[in-house]
Amino acid sequence: MKINTPTFGEVDVDENNIISFASGILGFDELKKYIVLSADDEDTVFYWLQSVEEPEISFIVTNPFLFIQNYEFDIPETVVKQLELENQEDLIVYSITVITENIKNATINLKGPVLVNSKNKKAKQIVLDGDEYPLKYKIFKEEKK
Repeated sequence: MKINTPTFGEVDVDENNIISFASGILGFDELKKYIVLSADDEDTVFYWLQSVEEPEISFIVTNPFLFIQNYEFDIPETVVKQLELENQEDLIVYSITVITENIKNATINLKGPVLVNSKNKKAKQIVLDGDEYPLKYKIFKEEKK
């Protein structure tokens, strides 16, 4: 299947790699199918969670553990069942990223991680309880003078 994206132009999508959200992403509940795309750079830490249904919609995502090593949370049992997660190794965690003109101001959403079962491609964004993790975590800390 081919989709035409603003970032990557026309992309040939392997339907086996489509990630399915039963309830969409927060604020985009009606969009259920996404694909993860990346630039050709092997060293990239940023990816695009690209809607297959609405090619104008994509989210920059990253692995939050690259920026905050002690990031941890419990996944509700209902979510484990929804995703059909059988073991931890099948879980991919993404954080939605906001990159402004100045990349030094980039933030990631630690409050609403996106969980993906890498085996069956089922996904869900959850909202963590409490105030431990912010909605906008600045990923590049300013150096102290």
